[in-house]
Amino acid sequence: MGKVLIHRLTQRNAEQKGRKSCLVVTSSGLANFPMPGIISYSSTKILVSRFCEATAEEVRANGIDVMSWEAGGIVTKLNPGRGPFMI
Repeated sequence: MGKVLIHRLTQRNAEQKGRKSCLVVTSSGLANFPMPGIISYSSTKILVSRFCEATAEEVRANGIDVMSWEAGGIVTKLNPGRGPFMI
């Protein structure tokens, strides 16, 4: 999906000189804090975050910013809100 969006944003920016675009991808704050029991979750989130960093470097010249939003934890019934990163 990112490949399709970046291609389209590159075309749009080329057609409309001076225009900039941004692709925002949701990751997780747990990307930076791997924890036992959820290592596969943390691993996929760090992959998303690092992929966005690398992609941002590749498409910067095309007027496209790529950002990975690493959301913090929230209190839910499944996650009762213990820890320093809870909202």
